Amino acid sequence: MRNSKIWKEQIRVMKSLKADASNRDSRYEERWLLINTITALAF
Repeated sequence: MRNSKIWKEQIRVMKSLKADASNRDSRYEERWLLINTITALAF
């Protein structure tokens, strides 16, 4: 699958963000929007 690398990277980033989310909820939201935007542009 052509996009499997993108998905693996996204999952890795999501996991690291979730680890940080309890400390920085607002930054988590901002980064989540950024990740979704990048993912949308990548496809």
